[in-house]
Amino acid sequence: GHAPGRKLTSPRFNIFGDTDDALHMLEFLRSLPDMISAETPLFLVGNSTGSALCFNIIRRLGNSSPFRCALGICPGYEVSLGEQSCTKRSLRLYEIAFLAGAKDFFCRRNRAVLEAFDVAAYKACMDARSFDEFLQAHATFAGYPSAEDYVLAENPVRDWNQVDTL
Repeated sequence: GHAPGRKLTSPRFNIFGDTDDALHMLEFLRSLPDMISAETPLFLVGNSTGSALCFNIIRRLGNSSPFRCALGICPGYEVSLGEQSCTKRSLRLYEIAFLAGAKDFFCRRNRAVLEAFDVAAYKACMDARSFDEFLQAHATFAGYPSAEDYVLAENPVRDWNQVDTL
């Protein structure tokens, strides 16, 4: 879904990155003969909203992580429904750009597959007037029954004590 010109083949996207998707990509790369040996040092980098994905991958893998180091650059941090959420702290100009980009990139170009799955969720995403509203509306497409369940699972700063740091 993130490749230029490619559309979603299933009604699933996560604006902060899909951990399952990333782990499938890692598994695929590791399955290629002579691509990545067991001794190859692996590093994980997440920039901006991608830092949430980086932290969530490390949290999910725990001690079985194959990554020697993970780095979150300019992390958005708090993803919640509260006022402290990164979705409520950006400058309005950035929010307008992020919201328009999310609607175009994820929704408009994938309208058919998303509407076929959930017309109401698609409409809520397209009707969102803020990035925070979009985050809440897209929870269904990220695989969660509610926005509350989404932020509970996806907030990268939850349970910091479970993530080992240097």
